[in-house]
Amino acid sequence: MLVLSACTAGWGSMVRYSSAPAPREESAELGLYRVVVGEYGRGDTGGLHLVRPADVPDPPLVAVTSGGPAGLPGYWADSLKREALLALQDPARGKEPTWGWLEQAMALEGVRLRSGERERTPVVRKLRLTRPGFNADSTVGAIDVDFWCGLACGAGETLLLARRPGRRWRIWYRQVRWIS
Repeated sequence: MLVLSACTAGWGSMVRYSSAPAPREESAELGLYRVVVGEYGRGDTGGLHLVRPADVPDPPLVAVTSGGPAGLPGYWADSLKREALLALQDPARGKEPTWGWLEQAMALEGVRLRSGERERTPVVRKLRLTRPGFNADSTVGAIDVDFWCGLACGAGETLLLARRPGRRWRIWYRQVRWIS
């Protein structure tokens, strides 16, 4: 008898969920913004400057790009790929973020919001987020993030996040789109 097997990685081996409870009335979008803002703004005493998607060329002139849109590893289980693709292909993903929720997420995470065109410090960390996309039950989310920490310092990533109902989001996959 011939037995064929394939190596596939299922949900349990790829997705790590948060055990932290989410606030009862928190929307999926606000919760996702909180995790991403916390990730990029953690430990930053100077604050972050939010950048609108149309304001900065993507990627910067001095950057190495990945050469294409986010792809998924072939070894993922079909159900995992299907849910991730639903989030990546959500028509809302990539559009202008919901600014009120993004600013609220920064306040909740203790990240100082910098504003204004003229900054007095030589290097101001900048963050650009798009609106996230979600699968049908909002347990998998996808968002594009661009982060600058200087003229030749930054990265652009597509993040996949997951959550269980009533729990916080957690980043579980990153695909680098560009790095400088």
